[in-house]
Amino acid sequence: MPRVTLLIDSLCAGGAQTQIVRTAAGLAELGWQVRLAWYNHEQRFVEVPPGVLPVPIPRSSRKDPRFVWHMARLV
Repeated sequence: MPRVTLLIDSLCAGGAQTQIVRTAAGLAELGWQVRLAWYNHEQRFVEVPPGVLPVPIPRSSRKDPRFVWHMARLV
């Protein structure tokens, strides 16, 4: 099974967010193992579709060193 991780800054309502969620859903329907990762958690208006693994990346500030570690784990 092919795998892919898609990364975006947030899941707030917007054009890029809608496109990445639709892409993730389409790939999942085709049999891909899809992870959808994001790192801004202020608001979340776009829902992760079924079959897509949500991966929120914790980040406490713009200079959070743990952020780099969490990003490296995704690869």
